[in-house]
Amino acid sequence: MYRLFLAILLSLPSFALAGSAEFHALMASYHQSPQPQLSSSVRNYEYVFVAGFLNEGLMGYFKDNKNLLEEVGVPHGQIHVLAPSSLKGVTENATKLSTQLREIHSRSGRKLIVIAHSKGALETLAVAVMEPSLIEQAVEKLFLVQGALKGSAVADYISGVGPAAGKEMPFKERAWFYITGRTAKLLDPIINQGLGALTHEYTVRLWGSLFAKYGKPTHSVSEKIFYVRSFEGDGLFAEVIDCTGSYIGTYVGKNDGLVALQDQSFTEFGTILATLKADHADLFTPRPISNTPSLMRKAFTFGILRTL
Repeated sequence: MYRLFLAILLSLPSFALAGSAEFHALMASYHQSPQPQLSSSVRNYEYVFVAGFLNEGLMGYFKDNKNLLEEVGVPHGQIHVLAPSSLKGVTENATKLSTQLREIHSRSGRKLIVIAHSKGALETLAVAVMEPSLIEQAVEKLFLVQGALKGSAVADYISGVGPAAGKEMPFKERAWFYITGRTAKLLDPIINQGLGALTHEYTVRLWGSLFAKYGKPTHSVSEKIFYVRSFEGDGLFAEVIDCTGSYIGTYVGKNDGLVALQDQSFTEFGTILATLKADHADLFTPRPISNTPSLMRKAFTFGILRTL
């Protein structure tokens, strides 16, 4: 039943936008065979998932993605999950990430496929800027998925610098956003360093500082960076981010529920691999956090493998 659901979903033209048709086809190929085949070369890498903000409380994060890797023959020991602290800022987490990536590469000698999500993508990109030699030597490709690379309007709101939720929003979503925002603001003293790293004001300062000190990624690093962006339509978000998606949609524009589409990539370096119709939870987290079946996450991971 789920396989049929996925086949129907992936056949919809709206699922992948212009410029994403090739990746859409790679995802769709997952359900075209009961035992989809991949080159044995996919086993020649270490796979590193980098988790996003509040990863400490998410059950099943990357579970389906890891399962797909094992199903196609990647040994369990070559699959890693790194979980940067939600309490810490970008550069502190990036310093630790660079050490962890170097250790994984040194132990095996294999190149890394890094798949980083949300704030983890922001921190992974900071590693690429701060440690270009590490990326050149140890990394085959960096996939920055739904990255809060230029900040999040939700973080702006919780930090007190975003617009108030007004009558422009539908009443139900506005009410839930108010409750959600109040709860988040109560936690702000605890997570303010990590949360503050997701504001637009912070990311402007961050990249300005890092680019001034290290420069923007060179061609040899840039060609390894791939952005996967997404946005979702009203009424299609998972319930847990429906109100935040409505807020960003009202005051910023297209978004995945937590990050606006325009904030998920840079134009100066890296390549946009795909722009998908999916919310912030769909590609890495299971139900009930997301509202899509596990085969969606497996198909997405399979698409990544087909690009290698």
